[in-house]
Amino acid sequence: MAKQNQSDDIFSSDPFLDEIAGAKPTRQSEYFVPGHYLVQIIDFKRAETRKRRPFIVLETTVLDSDVAELSTGSEASWMQMLDSDLALANLKNFIQRALNLSEKGVTKEIIAKALSQNPDTGRSFLSGLKIEIVAKEITTKAGNPFTVLSFINVPADKQDQAKRLVDLK
Repeated sequence: MAKQNQSDDIFSSDPFLDEIAGAKPTRQSEYFVPGHYLVQIIDFKRAETRKRRPFIVLETTVLDSDVAELSTGSEASWMQMLDSDLALANLKNFIQRALNLSEKGVTKEIIAKALSQNPDTGRSFLSGLKIEIVAKEITTKAGNPFTVLSFINVPADKQDQAKRLVDLK
């Protein structure tokens, strides 16, 4: 029988290693920085922070961008804290633009469907949809930099072929 290495004993009895092995992996995502993007939606969902603040997050995969830090294959998110003044208007605007609807077309049913999990995928019904995003940095009244996103619908006839920003022209 081979002699057991002392380091093997340390690892085999460390409960921290079992905790890591049993943990559910999370994705590491970045927030959008100023630039122009073509993205595909991974998920659109409601959740809470550790401090119980409600938010909605749009999780995406970058298909193309003019930003080196968020190049093709990167994951980027947009998060709206639901206790902020403009959150509801921003969320309605996102849904309206992503789905190319009129303001009145963004009904309770549409919003519920966007935030509901598709039983086939476990993700939002918006998952897989491609959208264009233009992110610009502004300065708040308090003098702080803030990135504002504008969402642009990718027409249904371009959804399948759009892999780069140039494909949208």
